[in-house]
Amino acid sequence: MGKKGQIWGKAHKPRTLSFKHLFICSLNALSPIPIHHSLIHSFTHSLIHSFNLKPDAYAALRIPDYRRFLGMRMMTTLAIQIMSVSVGYFVYDLTNDPLMLGLIG
Repeated sequence: MGKKGQIWGKAHKPRTLSFKHLFICSLNALSPIPIHHSLIHSFTHSLIHSFNLKPDAYAALRIPDYRRFLGMRMMTTLAIQIMSVSVGYFVYDLTNDPLMLGLIG
C-alpha cells in the first residue's frame, strides 16, 4: 500500500458503471479468451450509430404511469407549499407577533 487513497502506487478513483462497461464485462465473462477494450469500444460505437441511438432527455415522459406520478408529485408539492403559507398567515393573524410567525418556520 502506498499513500492514503493509493493502491499499489496508483491513485484510487471511484468509477460509475455505465451500460458500456457492463456490456464489456459480460462479453469478457462469456468469451473463452479475453477481448480487448478497443475492439469492444469500436463494436458498441458502430452498434449505437447503426441503430441511430441518441440519449433522449424526455424518454421517461413518454411513459403514461410516470407522467401521472410526476404530475401528482408536483401537485402534492404545491399543496404542501400552500399549506405552509396558509398556516403562517393563520398564526400571524391570531397572534399579530412576527416572532411567533418566525418560530413556525
